[in-house]
Amino acid sequence: MSRGNRLLPGLLLGFVGVMLAIGWVLLRPAQVETPGLVVAVFDQSILLTQDDTPGGLISAPMAGVPVLDGEGNTLPLSAVSAGDRVTLATDGAILESWPAQFHQVYRMTLTGERDAALAAEVWQAYQEGLS
Repeated sequence: MSRGNRLLPGLLLGFVGVMLAIGWVLLRPAQVETPGLVVAVFDQSILLTQDDTPGGLISAPMAGVPVLDGEGNTLPLSAVSAGDRVTLATDGAILESWPAQFHQVYRMTLTGERDAALAAEVWQAYQEGLS
């Protein structure tokens, strides 16, 4: 077997490895950081506003999603309450519904800021819009 014939399988294997690595980088889910104000907390989801108005409401599924404080400590979802400012890491996809819904949430981080009065105001406006 000539040297060229022995080199070809190694080159092909290296090429395939590089192509797999490129594909993984291009196809892995992107994470989009989205800030918001929590308006309501439910058993498996939260409702938040992205622009501090009822028009910017979006629902986020929270089942199995890690909740972190500003220092990276894990918290239960029950530690989150209306008025908390948060940042969600999502896949960026939003389902067209009312309210809108994030497709996938990877984690939620509490910023430490609170505005319970604004959250109550947005929640009330949302409830009035439903009736």
